[in-house]
Amino acid sequence: MTPLRQRMIENLQARKCSPERVLSYVEHVARFAKYFGSSPDRLGVSHVRDYQAHLLTQERVSPEVLTEIVNALRFFYQVTLGRHCRLEPMTPLRLRMFEDMRMRNYSPHTINNHLGHVALFARHFGRSPDRLGPNEVRRFLAYLATERRVSCGVINAFSSALRFFYKVTVRRPWMLEHIPMARKEKHLPSVLSRDEVLEFLDAIPNSKHRAILTTCYAAGLRVSEVTALKVSDIDSARGVIHVRQGKGKKDRMVPLSRVLLALLRQYWSAERPREWLFPSERTGQPLSTRTVNCVCKRALQRAGIAKKASVHTLRHSFATHLLDAGTNVRVIQLLLGHGSLRSTQIYTHVSTMGLLSTTSPLDLPSPSSKDVAEVSERTENQPEGSEAQKEEPKA
Repeated sequence: MTPLRQRMIENLQARKCSPERVLSYVEHVARFAKYFGSSPDRLGVSHVRDYQAHLLTQERVSPEVLTEIVNALRFFYQVTLGRHCRLEPMTPLRLRMFEDMRMRNYSPHTINNHLGHVALFARHFGRSPDRLGPNEVRRFLAYLATERRVSCGVINAFSSALRFFYKVTVRRPWMLEHIPMARKEKHLPSVLSRDEVLEFLDAIPNSKHRAILTTCYAAGLRVSEVTALKVSDIDSARGVIHVRQGKGKKDRMVPLSRVLLALLRQYWSAERPREWLFPSERTGQPLSTRTVNCVCKRALQRAGIAKKASVHTLRHSFATHLLDAGTNVRVIQLLLGHGSLRSTQIYTHVSTMGLLSTTSPLDLPSPSSKDVAEVSERTENQPEGSEAQKEEPKA
């Protein structure tokens, strides 16, 4: 038992708490620390807020249980650590917005983002969001665009969260016309060549990290999809990978590469994962997307690849290399899980299959001076109006 845990137990017993409450409070704090993989005295209010969203979206705890967990964390910080921080359970308004999204079967990722964006909007003005109106929305979006200089995607994420909050949660549909969506910039995806991908994967010394990034490229998976894979999702008998509840809550199957299968078997023999294919050593839950992104960044530096790339670049490279090999774009759409063919057609702009078969006018052979003289001489010797003066056959 750690000194911190023992101190909390003594503080609870000094206040004559029941043994059941002592045990439950200590366990709540221990689970909170295990979720973040750190000692609880190194965590703060923002971690508590994120943990509440996780409990509601992932573990689906009831509001009563959530209140008890927050009370345990409040006792730990205010009494055991002596920090005067304000920890409150989720407000009724925030809980109502959460329930509205869960009733509509929004993904946990979208729920967390929407709740966080509305909370940042309210914190910017120091008031509850239901007391803010069009002027505050306009000032906040202008602040994001001019002072924070965030991308159009981030602005649209805030606008989408505010639109849902005002339209559904507080029932003010007239607010939608005051919440604009930013015009998106169109950029071509960054793509690595096949040699660069192989060099990148060879530069990863850790077998688990090499297996997870190889899976991203070999199956064209999103980072959230590859971290959510379970051991049972690898169907070696049929040669497919089951992607369950990907983006848009859609299931799909992708082919299982033979090279990838051999690599996954080596990894499984060494690590022996049970439920999750790529579990975290600290929490037992799947690896976080942030960890995979950090691993990818280090591998790019180690491989000496100067291109701006990320884990999602492997998915772009998967689609582009298939297109270069002659795979039908409709098949690529199904493998990527795109709802619209327009999303997949962007890879035709970066594929070299059509580009390399086109010759630039600068590379075309220039006509010799002799050929030009012969063409000019034939033109001069041709009788004037010879074609125009030909009589048409009589009817």
